[in-house]
Amino acid sequence: MNKGFCVCLIFLAITVVYTLSFEIVEGKDALMSLYWTVITMATIGYGDVTPQTTAGKVLAMLIAISGIAIYTAFASIIVEHITEKNIKQIQGFLAAKNRNHVV
Repeated sequence: MNKGFCVCLIFLAITVVYTLSFEIVEGKDALMSLYWTVITMATIGYGDVTPQTTAGKVLAMLIAISGIAIYTAFASIIVEHITEKNIKQIQGFLAAKNRNHVV
């Protein structure tokens, strides 16, 4: 399975779990909980929605930490892809036409 696909699945799963958790813990609606989850995962934190309970504050800390981790994973996959492409270009593999060719 592709690494990028796995990271996307993990991101979606974590987002859904945290959204539902915030909805339950803080009693917010689904859209507000999703908004807050995404903003917290990206560590933007506008401050317009803040957790009021202790459980909500602990959840916010977990979301911020895992958000940093997942966004770092996205960045590393993008950098890896760009690096691989550059190496292939330097080695001449991108310019080569590999049809009906035997090495």
